[in-house]
This record gives sequence, structure tokens and C-alpha cells, in this order.
Amino acid sequence: MTTPRVSVIVRTFNRPTMLRRALASIAAQTWQNREALVVNDGGANVQDVVDSFRGQLDIVYLDFGPHEKPGRCLAATRGIEAATGEWIAYLDDDDIYLPEHLAEVMAAAVETGAEVLYTDGIKAEEIPGPEPGQYSVGRT
Repeated sequence: MTTPRVSVIVRTFNRPTMLRRALASIAAQTWQNREALVVNDGGANVQDVVDSFRGQLDIVYLDFGPHEKPGRCLAATRGIEAATGEWIAYLDDDDIYLPEHLAEVMAAAVETGAEVLYTDGIKAEEIPGPEPGQYSVGRT
């Protein structure tokens, strides 16, 4: 049995630190047959953030450029057009996946035969740590 490929579309706009955390959560997935498509919705160039994940993650960078702000819908469409997976997933730059997220969703897809799946999220609060860039997450 082949493992379906999941294309995770990550829309971003001027939040490179959050983007880095979102991409790290995709790289940490136990479901290995996945790719990330980072769609820059007209913000500052984040090629350096994307490049830092090469070797950890199959990743594609799609950049609308700094003078064009097409919006979330067109950014999602551009990601879908470039996707190579049998499944499409979304993760905005200010969100993260828990490590088993894609594996659990794909297990549900296989079990139910569903063609579309939706999951709940957990609302969390970021709590700054004592060192710059350090944080913990508390559920709210």
C-alpha cells in the first residue's frame, strides 16, 4: 500500500518567526510523506526561513512579491495549483500542528473513506520564556 502524499499549504504575511514555528511543526510530523508549500501573500521575503528547512522537509516557496497583496483566498489557490499531494491540508503561519496531526487525519481518511476531513483545534496561549525566542504553550 502506498502512503498518500499530503501537501500542506502555509499562507504567510510578515511573520517570519511564526512561520518558522509553523514549518518546524510540519517537519516534526510522524507522517513522512508530506510537503510544505509556503505562499507569501505579498509580505517581506522569507526565502531564508524556507531555505532553513531544506533537508528536513520537502518545501516549495511561492512569492507574490512585495507590491502585490492578493489575499488569503488567492494565496490558497496558488498553493493548491502547485501542490503535488493527493491530499491538501492548511496551516496558517500563526498556527502549529501537534506531531501526530497528519497521521491521525490520514488514519481517519483511510478508516472512513472520506474525501474531505475537518479537525478541531486547541486554543493555546504563548507564554514568553526567560530567554529571547523561548516560549511555552498553555492551553486556554
